[in-house]
Amino acid sequence: MLMEAKGRERLREIRALSSFRAMFARVLEVWINTDRALWLQDQGYNVELGLCMPKHASPRNLAIRACY
Repeated sequence: MLMEAKGRERLREIRALSSFRAMFARVLEVWINTDRALWLQDQGYNVELGLCMPKHASPRNLAIRACY
């Protein structure tokens, strides 16, 4: 029974972390892609950061367009 209790506790921890991660996923994605776009801009590229498809089609819908 001890192992079952440990397993249930671990499952609760994983679910808690998963929901925490989901809360910040979009913010982190925007932050990372903005950082990438700014780096490209620093390298001399003309950069656009925008959506490549509707959000209902995919939650990961950010696109970076860069032209030299």
